[in-house]
Amino acid sequence: MMMNYISFSGVSVNKSADDGTTPLFVASQEGHTELVSLLIESGASVNLARDDNASPLFIACHEGHLDVIHILMQVSKRAITFFSNDEIISLVPFTCMTSGHA
Repeated sequence: MMMNYISFSGVSVNKSADDGTTPLFVASQEGHTELVSLLIESGASVNLARDDNASPLFIACHEGHLDVIHILMQVSKRAITFFSNDEIISLVPFTCMTSGHA
């Protein structure tokens, strides 16, 4: 039922709020694995990040949603990185460790 609604409602699964938050970001943050999969199947981009550079993968790591992390890592086409003082720092392992999920 949800797939039909997403497919035929004409709503973009990549539509974002003013801060760049997408439906996939929220589903990843809340650990809704079925919805994460459904959104990806419906064309949601796993690489869209909010204005603060937080991505769905970043927030899933931060919240410790391992099943969501697995799904996002399977479809992600690039490493999720953060640029700071001309250094590239991968936030995924760091975030998981500092959030107590390593």
